[in-house]
Amino acid sequence: MNERLASVLETLWRRSRFVSYFYQTVQFIEDETIPTLALTERESRLTLYYSGQFLKTIAPDEFSGLLVHEMLHVVLNHDHRAYPEEDLYLQNIAQDMVINSYLVGARKTFFSRKDISTAPAELLLPPGLPLVPRDFIAVTGITDPSWEDLYRWLKRQP
Repeated sequence: MNERLASVLETLWRRSRFVSYFYQTVQFIEDETIPTLALTERESRLTLYYSGQFLKTIAPDEFSGLLVHEMLHVVLNHDHRAYPEEDLYLQNIAQDMVINSYLVGARKTFFSRKDISTAPAELLLPPGLPLVPRDFIAVTGITDPSWEDLYRWLKRQP
């Protein structure tokens, strides 16, 4: 396993047993054709494809946040709730926006474990990830949308 990946998984063990237990069931495959990360099912097993080059460019805490992000796609059952006959790319964007917005809002409380001498770690994501647009909230009044709500709204946008 990639050393940087192993180090981040060890840190996740200390910060969140739930996240750590999740990743103990995942197979990891380095694949430079993947620009960042992709968590999918392969041969009835969750598999995280990752770019080793990408791992060299991202801070460990931001990488940890991205692992939490990918895990939430599975926890929230996004793949099984997809509309296969519709725009899968836009569905993924809507899912990402909902997850990223949730994680930004929960960044100070997501990790509940703390060392004796410190407060719980803050969950970090790389800057610039897509969030639920303010226009969506202003138009719909929905402040905690499902990805399906957001997807239907995004489809109607020019």
